[in-house]
Amino acid sequence: MTDHEFSARASHYLHEAGWTPTRSVPIDEYLEELRQAGYEVPESARRFFQSFGGLLLAPGAQEEMRLDPPPGMGKVSTRRIATYVPRVGKKLVPIGTADRGWQLLMMDSDGVVYSGNDEWLARVADSGPVAIDLLLTDPSLPDAVDIP
Repeated sequence: MTDHEFSARASHYLHEAGWTPTRSVPIDEYLEELRQAGYEVPESARRFFQSFGGLLLAPGAQEEMRLDPPPGMGKVSTRRIATYVPRVGKKLVPIGTADRGWQLLMMDSDGVVYSGNDEWLARVADSGPVAIDLLLTDPSLPDAVDIP
């Protein structure tokens, strides 16, 4: 559940994907997949998955976003995220992809959302709902804070 008031654009994509403010889906599969990949899933990510897990937003558009652990979490994603952790100073858990799969979305225990691609890493927003709104508005993230 969220109390964030989404922009008209984000609301359109969310409702088109079947999302409602009271949506709550089972997340056992996500938790197991992430545990098997070596992640501890903080409460912030659990709440995010319950409300937004499994959604595909803006399919086919530049803004396309998939909100669930990336398929086949494989060693590459796990190794890449491990390189981001020291830069952020907190453990991260993957929560989805954006920009048609080019950006890996991650969340820390405080609910802050980060986006990464290869060496690039940026802080997107202080919460999952705000990150969704920003990414659906402009996936190039002009206001994101790059993390060296």
